[in-house]
Amino acid sequence: MTLNSLKTSTICTLREEDADCYGHITNSRIPTYFDIARINVQNAANLGDSGLRERGVGLLVVAASYTYRGQLFPEQTVMIDSELTHNKRCIWIDHTMRLENRVVATAQTKHLFVDLKTGKAIKSKETYANDINY
Repeated sequence: MTLNSLKTSTICTLREEDADCYGHITNSRIPTYFDIARINVQNAANLGDSGLRERGVGLLVVAASYTYRGQLFPEQTVMIDSELTHNKRCIWIDHTMRLENRVVATAQTKHLFVDLKTGKAIKSKETYANDINY
């Protein structure tokens, strides 16, 4: 299986509204920051949602996992390094969130291309392969 990859970095400042009653960012809000990084890496690969939608194609998240390694607080700035890899059927996006070079959270998502009219998986990347930007 041949995999191609694209790496990006995204800087996010953690929001006050994502803090819980103890003053730290609640783990249930961390995936929203990974989602910002996901959009960034998809756009860099020319796989942004609007471009895919125009062709009747969507990216469906079929698996997601997260690990948490430290507390975060509002107004802290984190760096999320992302790597998008793909083969003929799937796209994987791996994220590493760092605070001052210390890993505080990681995420991995697996995506399938789907036909937006039928909701069925597209089994070959022929419809978008020429548009991937790496």
